[in-house]
Amino acid sequence: MQGAVLLGDLVRSRRFPAAETAAALDSLRNMAAELQPITGPAHFTRFRGDGWQLVTSRPEMALRLAIALIARLATTTGPGTRLVIGLGEIDDLAEGELGAASGSAFLRSGQALDDLSSRRRLGQLGAPAPVAPWLDGALHLIEFVSERWSPPQAEAVALALVPGWQTQADLADRLGITRQAIHARLAGAGFPALMSALAAFEGHSWGDI
Repeated sequence: MQGAVLLGDLVRSRRFPAAETAAALDSLRNMAAELQPITGPAHFTRFRGDGWQLVTSRPEMALRLAIALIARLATTTGPGTRLVIGLGEIDDLAEGELGAASGSAFLRSGQALDDLSSRRRLGQLGAPAPVAPWLDGALHLIEFVSERWSPPQAEAVALALVPGWQTQADLADRLGITRQAIHARLAGAGFPALMSALAAFEGHSWGDI
């Protein structure tokens, strides 16, 4: 089947206590679980100390997952993450088991992370040739925007991507702030532009990866 593998490692994790590294990885796992009502099952695993991997059989949801994971970590002063998306085939993915899984999506995510510039936090490999340059550009812009989020802005973005909190009134009630405040946080975070990018990505047919 076709899908996406999100692969990453925490940034400068050695500067943080082991408990903060573990908490950051738990936050990624929890964020992926919260999105499953709209992304479908997403298999998350930790490996190589501060590394992690997330596998989904819905490639069109890869960008939403990526933005949400980045936002969740940006809500704290703990470590951030580098993150790449590998698009392609996923084979032998048993429920909850990634050890025996294989396919081009796994290979591409590993290659993309190895090739990612030390100055970059986001990348991809596997998008079809006509789409790849546009996706690379979008990822670069998302990286630029997300690096400037304040923790309150990041919290608003992460929550806005979770099913069940889709209106600004709901978000304001959840965070205990006014509607004007939630509007300001989302606008300052560039959320409307992010949603435009998500609509384009999720509306594309990924059957040719």
